[in-house]
Amino acid sequence: MVPKVHLLIFTPKKCTKFKSILPFPIMAYLGYAVIVNKKFWENLPAAIRVKLEKSMAEATQYANDIAKQENYDALKQVKASSKTTVLTLTPEEKLAW
Repeated sequence: MVPKVHLLIFTPKKCTKFKSILPFPIMAYLGYAVIVNKKFWENLPAAIRVKLEKSMAEATQYANDIAKQENYDALKQVKASSKTTVLTLTPEEKLAW
């Protein structure tokens, strides 16, 4: 059961090279899928399935925490560069996005 992860990496260097104005917050999808044969899954003991589900939830939280910190650090670098203007969107503008 190996998760497949596809990430679009947004780095401050690339951002300041191509964008002079950056609307914030930018929403992105960070996801992966774990695919298991139904028959195999159902034949696992219930205790094992519970442990696997708990492990997946913990791994997902861990990945989200890392992504959140990396996004925060990258935004600080973009702001510090003074090459890009970071615009904070109003609630109405966020809905339009």
